[in-house]
Amino acid sequence: MLFKTVYPIFRLCPIRRNYVLFNCNNGKVFDGNPKAIFEELRNKQNANQYKFIVTASNGVVIPENVHRVRYMFWRISFI
Repeated sequence: MLFKTVYPIFRLCPIRRNYVLFNCNNGKVFDGNPKAIFEELRNKQNANQYKFIVTASNGVVIPENVHRVRYMFWRISFI
């Protein structure tokens, strides 16, 4: 039911080009496949803007040229 009501609203939002948002284990770590994909994209393309979802209280270390986004559903949806 939530999908049927919320999804059509989000489809109206524009798609941002050259923008990559990563989430690994709801922002608890920066590891695994998201980290490998980020490293590969960074080596191939420099035009993208990278952001990682992280929880506010943990000590996740991310690269310097990457923006940190707090894990909040509505804020993530409209970034």
